[in-house]
Amino acid sequence: MRHLIAGALAGALAVGTQLSAPSSAFIAYFYGAAAGALVLWVLMSIGRLLWRRRRDALPHWVELAVALTLVIAVGAHQRFAPPAPMVILLVVDCMRADLLNGDTAPQLTKLAATSWTFREARAHSSWTRSSMPSLLSSRLPAEHGLYRTTPPDKIRPEIVMISQVFDEAGWATAGFAEQAQLERVFGYGRGFQLYDPHVGDARALHRVAGLWNRFFRGGPRFLYLHYMDIHGPYTPEKRWLAKGLPQSRIPLRPGSKWRDAIRDIRHGRLAVSAGDWAFLRGQYDAEMRELDAELGKQLRAWERDGTLDEAWLVLTADHGEAFGEHGAIEHVSTPWDVLLRVPLLIRPPGGTEGLVIDDPVMLTDVMPTLFAAAGLNLPPEAYGRDLQPLVRGEKIKDLPGFAEERASKVQRVAVWWHGWKLLLELPGPDATPEHIKRATPVLAEPHLYHVLQDPHELTNLAPTMPEKVAELEGLMVAYERAVREKRRVQDVDWEAAARSGERWAPSAPTATAAADVSAETMRALEELGYVDGAEVE
Repeated sequence: MRHLIAGALAGALAVGTQLSAPSSAFIAYFYGAAAGALVLWVLMSIGRLLWRRRRDALPHWVELAVALTLVIAVGAHQRFAPPAPMVILLVVDCMRADLLNGDTAPQLTKLAATSWTFREARAHSSWTRSSMPSLLSSRLPAEHGLYRTTPPDKIRPEIVMISQVFDEAGWATAGFAEQAQLERVFGYGRGFQLYDPHVGDARALHRVAGLWNRFFRGGPRFLYLHYMDIHGPYTPEKRWLAKGLPQSRIPLRPGSKWRDAIRDIRHGRLAVSAGDWAFLRGQYDAEMRELDAELGKQLRAWERDGTLDEAWLVLTADHGEAFGEHGAIEHVSTPWDVLLRVPLLIRPPGGTEGLVIDDPVMLTDVMPTLFAAAGLNLPPEAYGRDLQPLVRGEKIKDLPGFAEERASKVQRVAVWWHGWKLLLELPGPDATPEHIKRATPVLAEPHLYHVLQDPHELTNLAPTMPEKVAELEGLMVAYERAVREKRRVQDVDWEAAARSGERWAPSAPTATAAADVSAETMRALEELGYVDGAEVE
């Protein structure tokens, strides 16, 4: 029994050292081989005890040598095999597009120097719930149907997720996050051989992702990491704060005080000064600096072990974050561009010369781009486009983009096309006068902007350009009709839709199956501010 105990302790030590993510690829391989050998030795020893074949048993050193030889052979095949394709999708929850700068994100700015930067990328919603299914399936919100947490709904079962295609193609797939919105019960996890939405902060995500990557290094693999480090409440370490930030009475710690303050600000019960906004933005920027440093460590680790030589890497966000722009705070609001514009970096294997692309693109374009790069077939219902021709200076099909915040009491939609963007926010079919009175004020009229010339959406052109408003409303009507009739949205004749003159009217969201959500998940969603009608206010 002594040799069994000693082997178990040694194996635990080796595994623990492996989990510490050593910087050297050779050392990482050595510890992995040692850990595997000792585990095999323990298993062989257990077999000896169970089978009681002590007379015929081999000496312990022979067993250990055999185990070590087997593990080294398997490990050498994985470690030194020809490079295998890999896709890494990094999503930073709440990351504004303007965070991608040398002050708040110096490490990501370095990444951009070897990537394609799409400066006009937009999400399809101002919050995770409706945005992430569009990113992970290349389908628009009305198609995947994920809108509400009260009552909770889930992604329609016929929606094919990016992980399912990779899994069916024989790739290893893993997804790690710390986000209650991404629970399996809402339809996530499909196609992931390993999926855990409760891992922790960036450091914890990188620890488990590093271990998984080493284990599956010998074959094609897809890795999705979702970071919550800069999501409110904003609680950075003091060393990341800029000097001279003003003080504020707005609470920052997680809990009821933070959520009550956000609700009071939204309803006009709590006045927010310029100093308060500067304080909140300063805390948020500091959280980004902290996360950026951790991302830099992981990027350097992937560079050292050769992962970035074989991986397509995408960094983006599900939506932005507001700090007083148009009276908004946080997210889950009217789909202003401050909430829809997100960073989008795509780095091919080995990197490339940094290139900035100003053509409008959407998060639904990410999945088609990755599948084209990986040589996989795109599901025919996917809405997005392969963005690689833009890198070569070529044109791609100009599809209109849509963003939605659907509920029965308030409906907020946006449509953009050819540089124009239309915002519509109207009471839903179930709205009551009392709800309209206490809710965030709806837009009294359509808002039209030329977002390429007016990126901050300061000049509403709708009163002077009703024909342009009618064009974009026609696109929204055609989109919704295609979904109701179960036709492919990308097959709509958008030019004809723009000439139709049809006016958009809010309608109740198409019913989707309810998710069986645990009390623990509902508490987590409440802490994030996604319960008690937040999405309809």
